[in-house]
Amino acid sequence: MIIPASKVNRGIEASLADKTDVRHLYVEAKEANEFFYWSKSTDQAVSKLKALFPKLERITIEDDYLIQSQIDALSTQLPPIAVEWTYRMFIDGRHGR
Repeated sequence: MIIPASKVNRGIEASLADKTDVRHLYVEAKEANEFFYWSKSTDQAVSKLKALFPKLERITIEDDYLIQSQIDALSTQLPPIAVEWTYRMFIDGRHGR
């Protein structure tokens, strides 16, 4: 099912008010890093995300600040939610591609 761009919710925190209606979520790099930060286990973060957004079908995550092991873990644990990875090429002295 294709979700129109106008129905894409931007940000986890910003989407909490409509959490029962969120089907496609776009998460920017800094928020993704804070929410999925490795010290919290990805399993715990994914469970929290699925509980917050019960109808979530697709998530687009900017991966600029995530390390490959986080990306791999999230790719394995997020399904059946479809996952898309993107990056914005942040250049802040240590990140960027």
